[in-house]
Order: sequence, then C-alpha cells, then structure tokens
Amino acid sequence: MTPAQRREAVGWLREVKVASERLACRIVRQPRATQWRCRRGRADRAPEAETRLLELAQTHAAWGCPKLHQQLRHEGHRINHKRTERLYRQHGLSIRRRRRRRLVREVRNPLLQLIRPGRCGSMDFMGDSLADCRAYRTFNVIDDYARDALAIEIDISLTANRIVRVLDRLCEWHDAPETIRSDNGPEFRSDILQG
Repeated sequence: MTPAQRREAVGWLREVKVASERLACRIVRQPRATQWRCRRGRADRAPEAETRLLELAQTHAAWGCPKLHQQLRHEGHRINHKRTERLYRQHGLSIRRRRRRRLVREVRNPLLQLIRPGRCGSMDFMGDSLADCRAYRTFNVIDDYARDALAIEIDISLTANRIVRVLDRLCEWHDAPETIRSDNGPEFRSDILQG
C-alpha cells in the first residue's frame, strides 16, 4: 500500500471508532509522522508554466520537449525537465516523425513473359567472406529466360572499368540483350557505367 492509501485506512479506522490514531497507525503500519505530514500536491505548483508550455507548443510546432523546456527555463519558470516531459506527454504534444520522401522514379515496366534466350538479362553484385575473414564480391550476369549464369566475376575489389570490360566481353561472346535489369545500388551509379 502507498502512504496515501495507508492514510485513508487510518482515517477509516478512526471513523468507525475501532481504534485511536496511534493504534490505527500501528495496525496499518503507517508512521505517525507520515500520517501528520501535509501533502503538497502538484496542482498548486506553478500552473502558469503549464499554460506557457501549451502556448509555446502551439506557436512553435516544430519544437520538441527539450527545446520547450529550455525556453521555459529561459523565461524564468522553475520547472524540472522531468515535469516538462510529463506534461508534454500528458497533453499529447509529441512531434510526429517526418517520413522520408521517396524519390520519384520512372514508371516501372511490367515484367514480360520471355519467349527466347538473350532478350533480357539481370546483373547484380553479391558478397561474402573467406575463412580468414577477408571479404570478396561477385558480379553476376544472368540470362532470365534460360537462367544461365553468363558471367561471374570474383575479386576483392571490382572497379567500374572492370565491370565494363566484363559486359563488353559478354557482348562479343553472346549477342547484346535487348534489356538489362539491375537494382538501383550504388555500384551502378558511377559515370563510367552510366556512359
């Protein structure tokens, strides 16, 4: 039981005339000093700080709780940061997180049913590590119709010039595909590959 609940129990025992205050405190295990202590409620503490907090939150919607607390202290209100946070949550003043804007991309082409090999290919990078914890990467080119791996280039570092050489070699060995699919990863953004 909390001290406030014990205080009520002592009051009830005294009203019913079961025991004196001393005996009631002993039964409930409430120290008499706690029974006599006057509670200072939070209601009598600076309501102007709460109203000012609401005004500041209304005028400065982008300010969060720390900034509002700093402004209240700057204006001379004696308020603890924990009380500011409690009032902030109690009044539902929390700022909604901004969602990241998605980049506007071109209209995606629907996947077509492939009818012959060599028409559409896919390329992407993969990575793994060796037993001695050295990382390596692979560049894979796959024919989507036949699901054949046309090229797999493996090395610790794959530069854009090397990728261009692999693609040129593929065009010599096989016909160049009509379309190539790839993700929008950072590997394909270099000027050499875009050119």
